[in-house]
Amino acid sequence: MKQMRLSRYALLACLSLPTVTLHAAPTDSAATNTHPVAASAIPPTAPQTAPKIAPTRVISAGSNVTEIIVALGAGDVLVGVDSSSRLPADSKAATLGYIRQLPAEGMLALRPDYVIGSDEMAPASALTALQQAKIPLTVLPSDTTPEALKAQVTQIAALLHKEAEGQTLQTKIDQQLEQLAQTRAQLQGKQHGKPLKAVYLLLHDGRPPMIAGGNTPADTLLTLAGAVNPAASVRNYQTVSAESLLAMQPDLIVVSERNWAGDADSLLAKQPLLQNTPAGRNKAVLPINGKALIGGIGLSTLGEAQRLANHLNQQ
Repeated sequence: MKQMRLSRYALLACLSLPTVTLHAAPTDSAATNTHPVAASAIPPTAPQTAPKIAPTRVISAGSNVTEIIVALGAGDVLVGVDSSSRLPADSKAATLGYIRQLPAEGMLALRPDYVIGSDEMAPASALTALQQAKIPLTVLPSDTTPEALKAQVTQIAALLHKEAEGQTLQTKIDQQLEQLAQTRAQLQGKQHGKPLKAVYLLLHDGRPPMIAGGNTPADTLLTLAGAVNPAASVRNYQTVSAESLLAMQPDLIVVSERNWAGDADSLLAKQPLLQNTPAGRNKAVLPINGKALIGGIGLSTLGEAQRLANHLNQQ
């Protein structure tokens, strides 16, 4: 995969739309904060009629969108992706940068015949430039349910003329969900009515940790794995104090491997009150692929949920 080199002509740079603000789920990057961020002024699009000819030059924005395209066997049509996307080693797609800072000039320079992305795409001016250039654009909602994931597979498969592959992928998702259900049942049989409590923390040097509340991909991951999220009453991601974590008494702390120092002792040294929780006493900290939680639930979210479920079952 090559890094995109932008030319210097200011193509459609003056185009813009008003932006709205929302409290978005933080990304896995060190730039995460709790302040409102600029979001696309273009809402998710309704399911569309598939183009008569399958697109051959596609830009994908959102790790979950890109992994669906690759899983459908259409990775060869990708000419550009955002920085959260994971691609096969032999992919020639350019990396366009952070999903909320997509460059209009860079995208247009790739001559895409279709752009597919999550509703986290921004700035609005870049998306407006695509529309002004008459490039088809599908914006998918960032959602946190397996049903929404399956709906996205159906929509993307239709857009890329990969309906048969989409059915195969749907079957695979159903099998993964069934396996997760079986693992949860095994776990519940061991718990004797006392489910394990797990929290997902975003760790950043020099700042307090943030905890995943309800209506987040992380909450879905914990639930699918059979754990209870004691922060589920919190909306989205919020800064959490050591005292609040202590009151939650988690049995397991889940973190992103990107911000993981490699051992539980380093985390406990920064948050000494955690030593008075079951997770702290047992040094029960599990790093996962944080990119599996960006932009809504995706295929990799199911894989990480199964890994977490297996881990809980071994406790």
